Amino acid sequence: MPPAWQPTRWTREQMEERRLFAEPYLRAGELSSTQIAERCGVSSSAVRRWRQRLRTQGSLEATIAPGRTPRLTDAQIAQIMTILSAGPGPAQAPNARWTCPQVRELIGQTYDVWYDVDHLSRLLRQWGFTPQKPMRRAREQDQEALVTWVDTTVPELEKKS
Repeated sequence: MPPAWQPTRWTREQMEERRLFAEPYLRAGELSSTQIAERCGVSSSAVRRWRQRLRTQGSLEATIAPGRTPRLTDAQIAQIMTILSAGPGPAQAPNARWTCPQVRELIGQTYDVWYDVDHLSRLLRQWGFTPQKPMRRAREQDQEALVTWVDTTVPELEKKS
């Protein structure tokens, strides 16, 4: 009697390996469901499902779970990425950075596809964009006055202390 199949981890690949281990026994038809179940470490009802699947599909290989179809086509995503890479216009964003609500409006108005803002951040990461935080600085800040102040006033304050 061949050794029983022993998994190291229960991943999709391991479960497929277990099914493929049982496939020759199922095709031969010499062992009962209970005997195959004992060798594979599963219930006999699982073996019966495998047998039914083997009859209908012809194989016990793993199937691909496709998931939901994307709401935007690849061409539309490429157009959005081009627009986002160019940066927003002054009317769209005063700080020259896209925000998720602004991207949501852009996609919604352009393609009539409205994503949730939280999901959109995941999509943007998937498309290669990373979150950026603007530097915290007053909009009215005068760089020349700041440099002058640091050069003249700061040394005087350090002398006093």
